[in-house]
Amino acid sequence: DILRRDAKAALLLLNQLYASGKDVGAVLNELSTLTRDLLLHKTAPEGGTALLSGGYDSATLDRLSGHSSVRLLYLASTLQKTTADLYYSTNRRTDAELCLLRLCDESLSGDL
Repeated sequence: DILRRDAKAALLLLNQLYASGKDVGAVLNELSTLTRDLLLHKTAPEGGTALLSGGYDSATLDRLSGHSSVRLLYLASTLQKTTADLYYSTNRRTDAELCLLRLCDESLSGDL
């Protein structure tokens, strides 16, 4: 959903995971790991295999890797910053939702 820039679907999925008891920090960590793997898969297709998390098969990475390295770097850095800031958050769910919105629409990043 994020790679398709579908904020509504991403937020609904987060809500579904949250309602079933999933910690939003864990969700963002999983997204961060996937983004890292996609970035490695794209930028170092031959030598980067040993660096992958092992959580995603090559077919999944191939299917999702049609995005620019710049976009993947933006996703990775945004996820890293939000995940680090969750420690100090008074409302982790809202912070995770705001992160998803920024991931789907870079114009919301606050860099006006």
